[in-house]
Amino acid sequence: MSIERAKKLLKQNEGISLEFKESKSALPSSLFETICAMLNRNGGDIFLGVKNNGEIIGVLEDIVQVMLTNITNLSNNTQKLDPPFILFPQLYVINKQTVVHIQVPSSSQIHKSAGNIFDRSNDGDFKVIAKNANNPHGDGPIDANNFAPFPKNPTLAKFFIQIGRVDELGSGLLNVTRYIKHYAGKEKPLFIEGSSFSTEIPIPSNENGGLSGGSNGGLSGGLNGGLKTLLNLIEKNPGLQQKDLSQKLNNRPLRTLEKQINFLVQNGNIIRKGSPKSGGYFKVEN
Repeated sequence: MSIERAKKLLKQNEGISLEFKESKSALPSSLFETICAMLNRNGGDIFLGVKNNGEIIGVLEDIVQVMLTNITNLSNNTQKLDPPFILFPQLYVINKQTVVHIQVPSSSQIHKSAGNIFDRSNDGDFKVIAKNANNPHGDGPIDANNFAPFPKNPTLAKFFIQIGRVDELGSGLLNVTRYIKHYAGKEKPLFIEGSSFSTEIPIPSNENGGLSGGSNGGLSGGLNGGLKTLLNLIEKNPGLQQKDLSQKLNNRPLRTLEKQINFLVQNGNIIRKGSPKSGGYFKVEN
């Protein structure tokens, strides 16, 4: 990466693909959690020797070469990254200060750090709890009328096929879609592909209408209850971040929550205030 692009990135705010860490004299303890999260998401850039607000403080010159060597060696250590992903950091001198830059690509595999899977959002890194993590073949809702089934865990699928205890791939999704009308009327189930696969099954409710402020027309497709619950939670607990909302909603999948938050933001029901690390979501008053 050219020094011009490095300077341009340093003028931006931290976000899902950009992280600043002070680390003036040692590697930060959370470094490989961030690297793991970026590998599992869309990749990104990490700068060491930079405060969260973008102020360049630099890395001590007498330890910077040791720091570079440690980053490369530890990225090949399965305790830090599993599977390993060797990284080669670069040095830049900007405003007479030495800055370490780590460019992290998006990986085709799911990585762990210290035995945990990490993902990333605008709020920072977060731990993912998943019984069957997988690298998806897509991202977002699956169309039951137009999809190509594939095993989430090929090893388990092969085992059960060999002992004759497996149904046709994709039959579960098709059967749920086919028979849900007998239980939920016109409401449809939602199958969401991501780093962890999730399903939302509509449950009949006696409530009528949608969100306040004329939003009920847009809350179709089995999302009425989930969006109402989310909006009520934000109204009662203003300023919560995405990971906190997930915990209070019985660990609602973060990918699902992200899509619902985006819907409410675009619909004008909520707004995000504050910095990428400390900000949260607030209900828009009518």
